[in-house]
Amino acid sequence: MASRDPDTLTGEQIENDPNFKSFLSFTEAPRMDNTTTNPDNMAFVNRQSPRAQGSLLAETMDRTNTTAVLKRDFEEWYSALEQRQVLTIRKDVEAALAQENPETMKIQDIFKIMASKANQRWDTAADELISHDVERAQSLYLTAPNIKNKVDKLKDDVGLMKKWTKDVDNMSSSQHH
Repeated sequence: MASRDPDTLTGEQIENDPNFKSFLSFTEAPRMDNTTTNPDNMAFVNRQSPRAQGSLLAETMDRTNTTAVLKRDFEEWYSALEQRQVLTIRKDVEAALAQENPETMKIQDIFKIMASKANQRWDTAADELISHDVERAQSLYLTAPNIKNKVDKLKDDVGLMKKWTKDVDNMSSSQHH
C-alpha cells in the first residue's frame, strides 16, 4: 500500500476539519441506509443537536439584528483586505477563468482552480465533497497555506474575529435583560 502524501487533503479531513464546515455539512440528509451502523446516518444523528442549536442561534441573531452587525464587520474587514491588497482574490479569479468559459463553469470549479494555483492538493474523496458544496470549495482555496496565512494575519490585524465575538456576546447579554 502506498503511503499518503501528508500535504494532500483527504475527504475524511474535509469532513472533520472545522475550516470546512458549511451549511450543507449540517443540513444534508444522510445517504439512504436506515441502519445505525452506517457512518453517514450516525453523522446525521450526531448533527441533529448542533443543527437545532444553529437554528435557534440564527433566529436570535435575526431578532437582535446581530446578523446585520456581523455583516457590517465583515464588510469593514473586506475593505481593509482590499486596501492592503493582502490577497489578490480578484486576480486569482481572473487567472482561474483565463482558460475557461465562465458562463458554463460552476463556482466550485473556479475555487478548485484557484486552490490548485495556490498549491493546495486534495484527493478524489475530497474532490467529491468539494464539487457539491460551494462553501467547502471556497474553504479549499482559503485554506491553501499561503492564502490562509494572509487571511489569518488580516483577521488578527483588523480584529474581525474579536469584533464578531463581541457582537455575539452583546447579543447574548441583551437576551438576558
